[in-house]
Amino acid sequence: MIIRISAFPGPRTEQIVANAHAALGSLEPEGAVEWVHDVHELIKQGVTYTPEVTVNEKVKVTGRVPSIHELTKWIEEELPREVEA
Repeated sequence: MIIRISAFPGPRTEQIVANAHAALGSLEPEGAVEWVHDVHELIKQGVTYTPEVTVNEKVKVTGRVPSIHELTKWIEEELPREVEA
């Protein structure tokens, strides 16, 4: 599970990073929070509007700070489903 935050430094980015760590911690899946802020890397990734948050390479939101609840929901959507026998 990788949560990638593509954004320039600032208070909004700090809030997203904190919310992402809180969301991961509440669910306890193995995962990481990555913060990409190098302009060349952002261009390489095709980021056109920041901040951008992806979970497992799927863009979930751009242009705003997602709540812990939203991030938790997106993480849960990406967790593997148990198959019933």
